[in-house]
Amino acid sequence: MPVISPARSKRLLDHAKTVGRGHFFPSPSGGRPYNSSVANVFRYLRERGFPSTTVEALRARWLVDLANSPLPAAMVFQLAGNSHYWSLATHHDHLMSMEPKGVAELMLRAKGVGMISMLEHGFVIKADVWSRAQEVIRRGYAAEYIEQINAQYRGAGGRKATAVVPSIEAVLTAGLALIMIGKPASIAGIHRLLCELEPDQRLECGFAKDGALLAYPAFANWLTRQLEVFDPGADLVARRVLNHVHREQLAARTAEQREASELARARRDELVNLIVAGSR
Repeated sequence: MPVISPARSKRLLDHAKTVGRGHFFPSPSGGRPYNSSVANVFRYLRERGFPSTTVEALRARWLVDLANSPLPAAMVFQLAGNSHYWSLATHHDHLMSMEPKGVAELMLRAKGVGMISMLEHGFVIKADVWSRAQEVIRRGYAAEYIEQINAQYRGAGGRKATAVVPSIEAVLTAGLALIMIGKPASIAGIHRLLCELEPDQRLECGFAKDGALLAYPAFANWLTRQLEVFDPGADLVARRVLNHVHREQLAARTAEQREASELARARRDELVNLIVAGSR
């Protein structure tokens, strides 16, 4: 399942402003908006104090909704024909049993957690698959390498997380386990898999066996920081651009930025090589 970064959100928002509603909200078959499948949700929300929740308002405000209101964001994906998000958009009966306060909390809470975490995996990672993935990561010392590099940049102080922060080993193991069963190793997929680990699996991977894992937005931000020094394009705008614009961006880099990019590329290649070596 794809993860929608702020940069991608802006790109899709720009696209929404450029094309008409019929193009931005097509159904997979007929090319028309799925008005019938979301009308009940819109009506239900309007009755409970959300009068601006319309298709037009979604198109104009969905970047903000992605950050603060999981339901409208899910509606956009459903209208856009992304089958991964249909279950939340079309199976809205769970909303009908909620009190107005519950709907308000769903609409306003934690930055997209509801949009992603409500969806079920639809598959199970077997214990032997998890063990094989963990063995590869450990044999290659990939987690230790990431921690060693990040230790060079870690400053003093900082606020202690109230939720459980997973270990890098657990993150890499989860990503590899997803790949081994033919699933995309997205940040959202890794987060959901980590949330489902048994206490003994959590302990074995080096993080607390009890307590709620970081919520998805905090987890995504944390993992992005952990891997930033392995990204040779960390200084570039994270959106699709024309080839000549990309060349101009590369040419405009300072000497320090070019050096940092080459160093990150070398680190990334070394990390990949460690994982490959661990799989032999």
